[in-house]
Amino acid sequence: MIVITIVKCYGRIVKEIVFNYSKSMDERRKIIGEYEAKRRDSLHTLDLLLENFGRSILEGPAEAVEPTEEEFRLEYRRLQEDLKEHAARISSIEEEAGRIKALDEDIRSLEAEEWNLNVKQDEMLGRLGRLARGSPRMAEQNGEARLLEEKIEAFKAKIEDDEGSRSNIFVWIGRNAQALLFQMRIRKNQEHLDRLFMEMGESYAAADEAADGEAAGILEELDSLKERVTVLNEEAERLRGERHSLRIILGESGGPVKHIAELEKHIEGRKGELTELYKNCAGYFAGKSTAAGEPLEKIRLQEGIIRELDGNIESLRASIEIDEKKAEIAGLKRAIEDRKNRIEEYNRAIEDFESRIETAEKRIGELIPLVNEEKDLKIQRNQPAFTGNL
Repeated sequence: MIVITIVKCYGRIVKEIVFNYSKSMDERRKIIGEYEAKRRDSLHTLDLLLENFGRSILEGPAEAVEPTEEEFRLEYRRLQEDLKEHAARISSIEEEAGRIKALDEDIRSLEAEEWNLNVKQDEMLGRLGRLARGSPRMAEQNGEARLLEEKIEAFKAKIEDDEGSRSNIFVWIGRNAQALLFQMRIRKNQEHLDRLFMEMGESYAAADEAADGEAAGILEELDSLKERVTVLNEEAERLRGERHSLRIILGESGGPVKHIAELEKHIEGRKGELTELYKNCAGYFAGKSTAAGEPLEKIRLQEGIIRELDGNIESLRASIEIDEKKAEIAGLKRAIEDRKNRIEEYNRAIEDFESRIETAEKRIGELIPLVNEEKDLKIQRNQPAFTGNL
């Protein structure tokens, strides 16, 4: 069936070529374009057939392998191992990049928790400092705290006094500006006071004095918070160290994105080499094998169609070039004939010019004697008459 198809296909193409030679050059160029499109389709089909046939050979069992086939198989195994290795490297990089992202999230979570615990710890130290201000050891700090509290109360009193003494708009503006200044000083002194109470609480906690009631509960909770903060710090440092190591590894190749792009480019190149290996292997066995079989028959059919199309395209191009050369020759012949006609015209013009020159020279010859006679007459008229006296 396939042989009959090939004969019918070839016969149809030959008839088309004989008929096409009678067409104009533009029509033949159009037909060449159609044949080239068919050739591209056949080449694509042939590539797929060769690739699939070569893959079936190299991926199938090796039986009675000859040296050439063994070379194909060795190259096939080398390419496959290279592809697996680079695919594994991409997976590893993606895992490392994902791990870095997870580490970033874990570190941010630990830092947020640590920050919240530190805030809570500061608040509890402040409470402890207020509770410990009555201790004899805190007399100096307590005195400083009283001064700050007095300043704060004084500024608050001034603000309240100013609220009832705004008689007009100008006074209101001035008092309002002064109130803002007082509020800023209140905040500054309050911050100083809070810091002082926190320092008092730290000092009290560090003294390890016996405490009871609320102070004992605060100290116990502070110990628990410190332990938790220490654990968080150690865990965060461990995660930062792991993240730093991964970043160094990935950073040596320009970052994960660039490294993956380079590996993917390498893989694409190897896949192209593998495809060429499939086709070369299939071409080798198709060329040396005389056995029948559907894959081989389809390959030979496409190869025959491509050869026939190549011959037809070459023939049509040759016929077009022949016609172009004929047209060129005809044009040159017309140019030669035109030049010959011009030469004849130039020759006739030259003969006419020479005849006119000859006539002019002959006329000059006739006129010269007349000029000489006129000269003689003038000489005679200019001579004096002879009188006979010496």
